[in-house]
Order: sequence, then structure tokens, then C-alpha cells
Amino acid sequence: MYDSRNLSREDEMMKLIHKRQYLAACFIVVLSIAGLVAYRTRGVQASPRPDASAAPSTTQKDQIDLAVTVYNSNVALVRDVRQISCLLYTSRCV
Repeated sequence: MYDSRNLSREDEMMKLIHKRQYLAACFIVVLSIAGLVAYRTRGVQASPRPDASAAPSTTQKDQIDLAVTVYNSNVALVRDVRQISCLLYTSRCV
């Protein structure tokens, strides 16, 4: 038969092992987050803002698609798809 002192001692050892595993996992998560923050903040420079006067404009002719969805809770979703050409790049806004 099992000795009650040995069983409780085994339970205490298992609890200690689980605590150590939990602390090790927490330590790894904290190090990962710290590394990610350090990686993202190293050498980050703000890109210059484009001149507001050079901002592209759009007209009705640029519209490719228009969709309206009305839900039962009196909420509507409008999807307006337009083709916008810029001097530096072409972008698709959804």
C-alpha cells in the first residue's frame, strides 16, 4: 500500500514542478514582448508628410462600384470603390 506521507510529498513535488514551468513560461513571454518592443522601436524614423496641396482629388467619374447594405437595426453600410491615381504611386482604397 501507499504511504500517505510519500503521496503528499509527491503532490508537493508536482506542484513545485508546475510552478517552475509556469514561471518559465511567463519569463519567456516577458522576454518575447520586450524583444518585440525593442525591435520595433529601434531606428524608427517618421516618414515626411506629403504636401496637402498635392493630395489627390476624386470625382464621380473615378467611382467604380457603390453598394449599400441596410440591416434590421437601422444601420447601413456604404461601400464606395474608387480608382485614385497619384503621382508617386497608385493605391486602391477599400
